[in-house]
Formats: sequence, structure tokens, C-alpha cells
Amino acid sequence: QTTNSFASLAFQTYNADNALGFVWTGVDHKADFVIVTDNAQNGEECFRITSSGNVGIGTASPDNYYAKKLVVNGGAEEGITIVG
Repeated sequence: QTTNSFASLAFQTYNADNALGFVWTGVDHKADFVIVTDNAQNGEECFRITSSGNVGIGTASPDNYYAKKLVVNGGAEEGITIVG
């Protein structure tokens, strides 16, 4: 087993695959939960909960940020909207 090994459950739609699963972190008994769009082989990761409980949207490594409990990474006109 290698770091970033991916065990997944894939959901296929008419023209694309989506997967959710676990990625081994390289540390014994620790895995991150991920959601990948357009199949797990070459798709784009869009959501991750790390084994330490941090959440990343648009990033595979929320643990790398200073404030890491919730990290939203986006380009122009992307980000967070909170509606009350």
C-alpha cells in the first residue's frame, strides 16, 4: 500500500463518474475522506475531510493552512456565501 492509495465507491452518471472514498495518508490507520468528480483516476478532487478532522473545499491539503478547520480555495468569483 502506498501513500495516496484510493479506496472508492463510484457513482456513474450519463456522461461522467463521481467517486467518494478514502485516501491513505501514509500514516498507520489514518485516511482522509474525499469526493472526486469525473472519476477517481484523473478526476478533480472537490472535497476532503482529513484524518485530523479538517475540511477542505477546492483543496486536497487543508492541514497546510494556518487556519485549517475549514479551508475554501477558489479562483476569481469563488468563495463562501453564508445565507441567513
